[in-house]
Amino acid sequence: MHAKISSQIKYLNHNDELQFMDVTVTDARTVDLPSFDEIGFELVTHDSKLINYNHHDLSVNFWDPSKIRDTYYNELNEFLMERYQADIVFTAHHNMRYSGNMDDDIAKQRHVNAKHTSGVHTDFIPQMESRLLNFVQQLVNETDHGINYVKIKRSQRSYEQFDVSKCRSAIYHTWRNLGSKNPKSQFALLDPRSIDQSRKVESSWRNETPNLTINGKAHAENHTIEYFRAVDNDPGDWYYFSNMVPSDLLIFKGWDSKYYYEGQTAYTVGHSGFSLPQEHLSPRWSTDGRTGLIWLP
Repeated sequence: MHAKISSQIKYLNHNDELQFMDVTVTDARTVDLPSFDEIGFELVTHDSKLINYNHHDLSVNFWDPSKIRDTYYNELNEFLMERYQADIVFTAHHNMRYSGNMDDDIAKQRHVNAKHTSGVHTDFIPQMESRLLNFVQQLVNETDHGINYVKIKRSQRSYEQFDVSKCRSAIYHTWRNLGSKNPKSQFALLDPRSIDQSRKVESSWRNETPNLTINGKAHAENHTIEYFRAVDNDPGDWYYFSNMVPSDLLIFKGWDSKYYYEGQTAYTVGHSGFSLPQEHLSPRWSTDGRTGLIWLP
């Protein structure tokens, strides 16, 4: 793969329409990236039990939604809790994405529920923090969650004595390639230090309803995302990771209250898809989840 690729990514124009801008995307494997704290994303190795090394399709178990929820969510919770030393971690939502025809039989068999989003965006706006904290407070107050995607680090402290609104909160995205190492459609991340965050524009063009449930009560709500507006033909600095295999886990920030209130740019990471210039490449299969993390004071 080339260290730098010329491609196009959609930005919001001044007519509030998505239009392509020319971009250069750097293969992050060819450079020394700043730390996760500085840039808001990192690639790590995570060998899920769902990766079937004895099968020609290494991702075969990821096509079973029950295995995702019963096994993969717990794996992510344990891994992220340990890596980032959070006190409460919950994975409550994931997408199975396909860049090909959503009506293909194989897409239906693999329970694909979303296409790859067009346009550079973030999925979490600061105004949604209160909704996240209210949900977490309910998790803390429940003696029996009735769900298996919550992990709480037990200690001698009683969780009920804490005001969750005073805690650091975050949403981390976990992205994994499940198909060819070299698909036509690639996933790219925007260096938050390279672009003015004021260029983001709230949009309700795409609503999502994560399946958040406590004791049978649904907590699904639509939410607004933010697109980045094109300014002075400056797309910012873009990165992607070439040749991703199922054991590669890309983690990036959707929200981090600590960094937001300290005025740091890496509280959220813009992202989008782009295409490689080569022809006759395979469609992209991927899964991405959203995990909430809470650090108690």
